[in-house]
Amino acid sequence: MDESRLMRGFELFQKGCVQPIADRFYRVNGYVVDTVERTCTCPDWRYRGGLCKHLYAALFYEKNSEVQVGLELAKLRKAPVAETVYQENVV
Repeated sequence: MDESRLMRGFELFQKGCVQPIADRFYRVNGYVVDTVERTCTCPDWRYRGGLCKHLYAALFYEKNSEVQVGLELAKLRKAPVAETVYQENVV
């Protein structure tokens, strides 16, 4: 793992540079990333191979989305259930 690319990818993610295009495709600073095939259209990925900062940024975006969905589901599970209270007619 290249820590400098990882950190630069995290910075891109934090700056909001990741834009979803389709299910697994993202645009990051003008480059198209496929998180399933782990490809990017940037020169770094084409010539060096491996994960580039754009791929890392898109992966951070996906993981953050999963965490956010998980947090929302947890909130829903903990929400109080509305109960119907029946009162008897007492004379």
